[in-house]
Amino acid sequence: MSTADAEANKAPTEASHATVVSPERPRPQAQPPKGRSLGPIRTERPTQVIRDSSAYALPQEDTALGNLQAIMSLRAEGKLGLFYPRNLTASRPTHVTIQVENFRSSAYRLILAVLNQESINAKPAVNAALTMNIPETASQLTSGVCIMLYLRLQSVNCLDSRVADRYRERPMVPAHFQVPSPFALAITQLGQIKLSELPEEIYLSPTIPADAAVNFCLPEDDVWKPVEYAKAVANAKILGLQFSDVDLESKLGSSWWLYRPVQEDDEFRLECPYPEENFTLNTTILAALFCNNNDDGFLNPIIDLDAIGTAVFCSLLRYPPEDISLNVYYAITETPEVVYLFSD
Repeated sequence: MSTADAEANKAPTEASHATVVSPERPRPQAQPPKGRSLGPIRTERPTQVIRDSSAYALPQEDTALGNLQAIMSLRAEGKLGLFYPRNLTASRPTHVTIQVENFRSSAYRLILAVLNQESINAKPAVNAALTMNIPETASQLTSGVCIMLYLRLQSVNCLDSRVADRYRERPMVPAHFQVPSPFALAITQLGQIKLSELPEEIYLSPTIPADAAVNFCLPEDDVWKPVEYAKAVANAKILGLQFSDVDLESKLGSSWWLYRPVQEDDEFRLECPYPEENFTLNTTILAALFCNNNDDGFLNPIIDLDAIGTAVFCSLLRYPPEDISLNVYYAITETPEVVYLFSD
């Protein structure tokens, strides 16, 4: 084949791969992809592949595992479960003393901070006299919290002959006695607790010193005034505070009061003196209610730390933010977040 023939055969092939763009038809502009609910976006929203795990499950027989009748019989006879040797069992709970003064002062500071914040957020129609009497209102509400603390520990320890003498008297309270909701939750869960994951059986029960029980956890020179407390509750409700009942019937509680607060230089933490299985996020939140002191710090032990030993299994709430107690208060009462985000 001649050179001219080869060039002639090659020309149509190259022309067939060429792209012809008409000057009269402009190329359409590329549109950005759209997500389902995000509108125009740069990329599509990634989605996970749905996998049906039941397709790989092995068939199981519809039969009961074990002899259920034998299991029920053994449980009824007390022969099935975890049993400690007699020398490692606890027939009576070990008492842990509440430091009433720290408990009371912490409650007062927190209630005062809440009332001040609510007075700032109050509508102009709210009587100005309510905001002027905030310290007195906080003092009366704190007295109610202390009285409720005494009533709760009276219910828990009234049948224990070792401390029953401290709880023989009962203060006069209103028919429908309530305290601020976060404190109601904390006091309700202030009860006896059986610890787990330990080589021996341990029961713990909160109590108060005999001298603190004389005046129902109030200061020595203070007098309980139910009528004044009722007025303080009415004023606080106008400002927006929420109140709740305390369950005085159940003796059981949670472990929120068993944390050991530790302050080392600028680091604050709550140490768990018992295995971490005994503590939860909810108990940490309740403990944070009392993480405030007179120096605007966090260290404020509300129990006698000597009673819980020196063991450390884990620690929680490291480097808490400022006003952690106030934030926890509003978190428990489900108040909108805008209330407790402060500005300088």
